[in-house]
Order: sequence, then C-alpha cells, then structure tokens
Amino acid sequence: ARAPHPMIKVCYDIGDRASLGHDPTMEFEFLGSSMGSVHVKDRPRGGTTKPLGKGDADFSTCFRSILAAGFQGPFILQVAREEGLGEVELAVRNRHYVEQALSSAAIGS
Repeated sequence: ARAPHPMIKVCYDIGDRASLGHDPTMEFEFLGSSMGSVHVKDRPRGGTTKPLGKGDADFSTCFRSILAAGFQGPFILQVAREEGLGEVELAVRNRHYVEQALSSAAIGS
C-alpha cells in the first residue's frame, strides 16, 4: 500500500512461508492483486528445501487461495534435487506435481 505502483508486485514463496510457519490463507487475503509471481518449493518448518510434497508446504491451501485471488501465473519452481533422477525427469515430475495440485485446488474450490 505504501508503494502503489502497478509495476511493483510481490513474489510469494510457498516454501519460505511454510518454513516460517505462516498461514497461507491469511497471507493471500492480504496480498490479493499485488502478487506478481509464486515461487513453488517445499520446506519443513525451520528447514531447507525438500522435494515437492516432502516438506510442510500446504500446497492445497496455497493453490486454492492463489486461484481464489485470481492469480494466473507465473509460477517459478525451485525444487530440491532427488538422487537417481536426471534434470529432465525431475522437471517433468515437478511440473506434473504442480499441475495436479492446481487442478485439485480448482475442483475443490
């Protein structure tokens, strides 16, 4: 509100907020149309980046709230590497994870 310029937006980091124990529902209500991008990653509370679904990020709530706010992207993935997976396989797996979570959130809305 103190910088009301249409070019100033917020990058919401799902993993960092989960690591700090923040409530995504309240944050998305507050942020609304000021979101410019969403950084998709997973972290346990107080910990470091984990593979998607292995930390404390509440993706269901986050994606429902993101959709309710009318946000359509971009989504930026920063995910932990998993042993035994190549970069392409990891990218495909993570994109699928996010697409499924978004789809489930849209159906559950």
